[in-house]
Amino acid sequence: MGAGSARFLAGVALAALLAYEAAATEGPAAEATQAAPTQAAPNQAAPAQTMPGTDAALDGTDPEAVPVDPDEPAVGIEPDPEDDPEDDSQLRSGSGADTRSGAATSDGPKPDDTKPDDTKSGETKPELRPAAAEAPQAPAAAPTVETAAPAPPAIDALVPVPESADVPPPGLADIGPPAGTPSKETAKDVTRDAPPAAAPAAAPAVAPARETAKETVKETAKEASPPAAPPAATAVIEEAAVTAALRALLTERGGSAEDRRLRETLAQAYEARGFRPVWIEHGKLQARAASAGRVLTGAAAEGLDPADYALPADPGPDATAATLAAADLKYSNAAVTYARHAMSGRFDPGRVHPLVTPRRTIPKAEEVISALAQAADPGAVLAAYNPPHDGYRALKKILAEMRSATAAEETARIPSGPVLRPGMRDPRVPALRARLGVAGDNADTVYGPELVAALKAFQEDHDLNADGVVGAQTLAALNGGGKATVNDIIANMERWRWLPRDLGATHIMVNIPEFTVRIWRNGQMIHRTRVITGKPSTPTPVFTDDMEYVVINPAWNVPPSIVRNEMLPLLASDPEAITRQGLEVLVNGRPVDPYEVYGADPNSISFRQPPGERNALGRIKFMFPNRHHVYLHDTPTRHLFAREVRTFSHGCIRVNEPLKFGEVVFSLGLPGEHWSPARIESMFGREENIIQFRNRFPVHVAYFTTMVDESGALVVRDDVYSYNAQVKALLGLEGQVRRFSPPPSARPVALPPPVVRPAGPPPTFLEQLFGIRPMRGG
Repeated sequence: MGAGSARFLAGVALAALLAYEAAATEGPAAEATQAAPTQAAPNQAAPAQTMPGTDAALDGTDPEAVPVDPDEPAVGIEPDPEDDPEDDSQLRSGSGADTRSGAATSDGPKPDDTKPDDTKSGETKPELRPAAAEAPQAPAAAPTVETAAPAPPAIDALVPVPESADVPPPGLADIGPPAGTPSKETAKDVTRDAPPAAAPAAAPAVAPARETAKETVKETAKEASPPAAPPAATAVIEEAAVTAALRALLTERGGSAEDRRLRETLAQAYEARGFRPVWIEHGKLQARAASAGRVLTGAAAEGLDPADYALPADPGPDATAATLAAADLKYSNAAVTYARHAMSGRFDPGRVHPLVTPRRTIPKAEEVISALAQAADPGAVLAAYNPPHDGYRALKKILAEMRSATAAEETARIPSGPVLRPGMRDPRVPALRARLGVAGDNADTVYGPELVAALKAFQEDHDLNADGVVGAQTLAALNGGGKATVNDIIANMERWRWLPRDLGATHIMVNIPEFTVRIWRNGQMIHRTRVITGKPSTPTPVFTDDMEYVVINPAWNVPPSIVRNEMLPLLASDPEAITRQGLEVLVNGRPVDPYEVYGADPNSISFRQPPGERNALGRIKFMFPNRHHVYLHDTPTRHLFAREVRTFSHGCIRVNEPLKFGEVVFSLGLPGEHWSPARIESMFGREENIIQFRNRFPVHVAYFTTMVDESGALVVRDDVYSYNAQVKALLGLEGQVRRFSPPPSARPVALPPPVVRPAGPPPTFLEQLFGIRPMRGG
């Protein structure tokens, strides 16, 4: 609506007020009109009239006896869309409606609009129209009576003509009610022909002129004001600002160490999604952030430390784009860190020992962020990064049960650690003193004579070697034997994260501390037997590889580590010892006499044991090629399987009852070929026979000191390689981290000359100068 129209409508309202003032001065003359019915202005309510749709007359009279107001608009009549309030040709005319038989026309204005508060139930709410709008026709039976009151001034004389000048329209203060007006209720009749002398019982049906003028001004201002921006526009601006702040934080250089870590971890992940926020929307944290936060703060249930996944405080409603961006990054960093810890562990397993080389899966930050951003429940996505294995879930349940119990027993336990000998200093000495009831200062960490004597007495009482040394067996007895701590459970849960998430529908699991191998198929254990593992000085590696073939009548090709550390020194000191062990010496792959290697390049020397009963690998070898040259195989020293602790090998895994084990393995690798123990044994001889598998399946060599067995019982085994103690130390749970020297070089030092000398007099000076050829001792 234009400014001219606004001024025009305001003038109409002012003219109506002036007309009312003029009519008020003619009060006595207007009383004569009350005796006879007159044509009422539009929306004039007759006394005690029941409006359409109501249930009773307003004054309690019979609604059937009250005549219907002839000028009341019929219910459901829509206003004429052609009635344009800006058409001043009709506004200036003195009449606006045709009459039928007996109907009179009114010279006064006929406003059609009423306020919502004054509208009765069932009434039509016509729009506000000027006086030129067509008035409803009266019924034919309605009588027409001329009024005796003098006609008010013509409306044309009171309506101002719109001016061309851009002058602001009059305000509400300029068109206030005239002085001496009895009340606001009388202002509603100013647009009628008859003076306002009706009885109070007649409820007003038309809004007062002042209210009409107010509504007119409000509608004018509403149409003139520009439309407000939709709420979505603000959200778009906020997200764009946060996106820009994220881009700046992740692409700028410098900053604190934390900023650099965030950039290193999250830059590619956010760049892949156009730097859009993951957790912030409409200027605040989403409910999805709370879902992830519950998992992060509850990380202790998974054996993790919630402090590693600290979350920022809620930015609040007044946060800037930079604050929101920083909060979004911290949430993402905590989530990515949790996913990596839950799926692959909290440190490099090689820090436990160089031979601990599991096949881990470390999730990428961009994959984690993408999964969380698309998930309806990010908390469930995060929780799913923890190991899905039954063994892990069983330990998680045990952890919850142990934490719910009292912690008194935990405080009395002596932590694991290196062997404690008399005279050594160790932080566990005060705990040992408290366990054995020996008085002393807690600051004194020396394992002194009095405490050694008490320990020897304890060892004698428990059928242990009374040497005063706190080793693995003595420590287990001091702690009640066979009982795991909360820290033990957490350390073993950590090692489950080193295994592949998919162990394989068919797989073999070797547990070193348990000296046991199991074969699994479709979640069911189908075979179990004992094994012999490596000595603590030559431990069996921890790794995963695939079973590919079997060798019947294998020859033993001595691994490079044994060649370097044992065979070459033995060859240098006693060449005949090689022959006594049934080994062959090869130089560049060619068999030679042990005495023929003097002066040869040590790197060209290898050792081999031919197939046979004395072969170190026995009659059958199960091959899953790996960098450690470690396999599952038979052994001629089968009596060692009766031992409880079976750490006797150089690192390979010796299998008890290899024919039964082989029958199951063949059925998995070559299904349908019926490899019975008798068939396998019939192939024993002196010639190697290699049988390739059609189906390959993984072999997992693991290290669990605490596990839940097939019956649901908690099983605790000795920490034979001290790997469990090392894991606890690396996690900061207890003990000190051990340091390992790098593994020996793959290139051994030069082979020293043999010490075996020929019989007879010592070599002459010239023989020593030019070298001699060693001869067999006599």
